[in-house]
Amino acid sequence: ELGIADPQRLAIGGNSYGAYATWAVLTQTTRFRAAIAADGDANLFTSYTSFGGAERYSDAIAETREGIWWAEASQGRMGHTPWRDVQRYLRNSPFF
Repeated sequence: ELGIADPQRLAIGGNSYGAYATWAVLTQTTRFRAAIAADGDANLFTSYTSFGGAERYSDAIAETREGIWWAEASQGRMGHTPWRDVQRYLRNSPFF
């Protein structure tokens, strides 16, 4: 309405958690014509079990699993494991 942007040419994008947010927004609106999502998780089930390459050979891998920490306590904020509340993980995974 203000003439700042053409509503027929809007794009959205983000990196990391911004990518997760980008995918989430795309599942709830058709407002954007293009999107760029880089280095983020769209499926909380697969991200839960992910870990970095350097952690693969760590003796303390169980304590350093980034996916578990992210999903349960960090930005994912699921609060618990996927098998305890499958529906919560489904609702919060833009992939689904």
